[in-house]
Amino acid sequence: MNETYQDPSHPASIGGVDVLHRALGRKFKVIITHHSSIKRRPIEVNSENEREVWFTLYGKKSPPSTCVLNVGDIVRISKKKLTFEKGYETNFSEELFVVSECVKRSPSVYRIKDLLGEPVLGTFYLQELQKVKLKESFPVEKILKKRAKNKRLEYFVKFKEYPNKFNQWIPASNISAI
Repeated sequence: MNETYQDPSHPASIGGVDVLHRALGRKFKVIITHHSSIKRRPIEVNSENEREVWFTLYGKKSPPSTCVLNVGDIVRISKKKLTFEKGYETNFSEELFVVSECVKRSPSVYRIKDLLGEPVLGTFYLQELQKVKLKESFPVEKILKKRAKNKRLEYFVKFKEYPNKFNQWIPASNISAI
């Protein structure tokens, strides 16, 4: 009785060598096929062309992006929120800043100063800044003191969301109730 069978361990069996060849071909197909990132088969990479392969992967430098904001523009900074935090409060600070420098890289970043001219540490991406117009009035958080100077009433005020270094004397005629 002569039965035919497929068994890769017995080369004399029908299709034994072919089955083995197909199994190994599937296993090592990654080595044989063209790699889209390096534009060649991985088996073709060697010490002679490794520099060329490196430039194929990493050699293209993106040009530095242009600056959208100009030096002297008035901006607000985005407030730090948690990832999924929601709320009805604004996402940008009340405090205003001035763009002092645009650092051209990819993407561009900005250095800013407060309204007194003191630099703020760090750099900011365009998405973290909001361009605004310099407003003529600033919200007062509280009146700290009052005095009469040259027969005029003045208030020492703290501005809303500004640090104490911005506290100053303001004539009472400049304060309006909202």
